[in-house]
Amino acid sequence: MRSEFYQAYINSEAWHKLKERIIKQRGYLCQKCGANTVQLELHHLTYDRLGHELDTDLQLLCSWCHVQADQVRRAVNQAASEERITNARYYNAMDTYIRKVYGAHYVDRPRDYMIREFDKWLEEKEREDRGW
Repeated sequence: MRSEFYQAYINSEAWHKLKERIIKQRGYLCQKCGANTVQLELHHLTYDRLGHELDTDLQLLCSWCHVQADQVRRAVNQAASEERITNARYYNAMDTYIRKVYGAHYVDRPRDYMIREFDKWLEEKEREDRGW
């Protein structure tokens, strides 16, 4: 998400009208803690439709809950990013192992077979590294 576009959008009349409409529909209550306040903020549950949000893409929150929701989103995004990196490393390592074992003919083997074989090899390698 480009921050210039986001900032311009959040400061736009369209965003302010959307916020007013959501507040009228949902009332002056934080959807997380139930606080009754006039200082509510809209939190994006997703940025997939930024600028064309569905009402279900947004959550009406007090400023405290908004900060917490943003922290949770950052942590979830960080974890997802780390998982993608871990998965990429795993599959790259598996590909290297399979190519070394089977050469160019590795594509003839079923993928689930290769995964099981690689996992078995990894377990054996970990045992050796621990000195078991």
